[in-house]
Amino acid sequence: MAIKALRRAQQLLVVWSWQMLSDPIINSFFNSTSHERRESIPLSLFLFFQWDRSFLMQAYTLQEQIWLGGLLYMLWSGLRLVAGQRLSLHSLSWCITELRGSCYKNKTSTLRQTWAIQARAFLSPGAWSWVTQWLVTLVNLWSQAHTVLSDAEFLLPITLDDQFLVPLVPMPYSQALHWIRHICTLPWKHFDIPEFANPGEYTLHSLKTTTLSGSHLPAQQGLVTGEQRHRPEHHCQDSMKLYSCDDTAGPVALQNTLLLQVQQGLRSITP
Repeated sequence: MAIKALRRAQQLLVVWSWQMLSDPIINSFFNSTSHERRESIPLSLFLFFQWDRSFLMQAYTLQEQIWLGGLLYMLWSGLRLVAGQRLSLHSLSWCITELRGSCYKNKTSTLRQTWAIQARAFLSPGAWSWVTQWLVTLVNLWSQAHTVLSDAEFLLPITLDDQFLVPLVPMPYSQALHWIRHICTLPWKHFDIPEFANPGEYTLHSLKTTTLSGSHLPAQQGLVTGEQRHRPEHHCQDSMKLYSCDDTAGPVALQNTLLLQVQQGLRSITP
């Protein structure tokens, strides 16, 4: 990653002395196959519950509320940061029980990627949930920044100390990684984090793997289908899928089943 960052800087800044970054000896670092490929560890159910509970208790700062809501949004929707940040706030569709939207770009395609999340969660089964509070906070933040909602093209802005940088600009990956590990320590609770919830083990990709990992056991029990677990592709070959006009029905049904099963005692196995 450091080499890629330096090469990008060399292209933008036109530093001629850095052309050696493309030499064969530097390229050899990308040819190594001896390292172990690590998979992203899904978040523990303990953290999942605590994030939901914190929204009901409102025991956090404005920064933590904005970022915590962004984490839950990407977790439930199964989005990567690169897709979750490419979203217009003006395009969100809120229908009390669900929040729907589309990302205008993602890692694998330049086409829009639709998504939907349940408004309720483990500890907030009613209409007033973390989604409601998060949306209200987002609107207030952008209003304070004197920006019209149609110009809001991302959800997570850069933070500077205990404030947001104005004018608002998208948060980079490095700061996002810092924030997710900070939130995993549950700073508002003022106690030592349990060993099984080590924040240093989590990455931003853990958000995408959590729902997939949690729905594995219900899938084995026949409670959810493989189609529900598989996110809809952009290039649908089947006309029935193409013209069904609702690519988000499966993910919403999956989320609902997972919520009910956990409330009834289901505990998924994590590494």
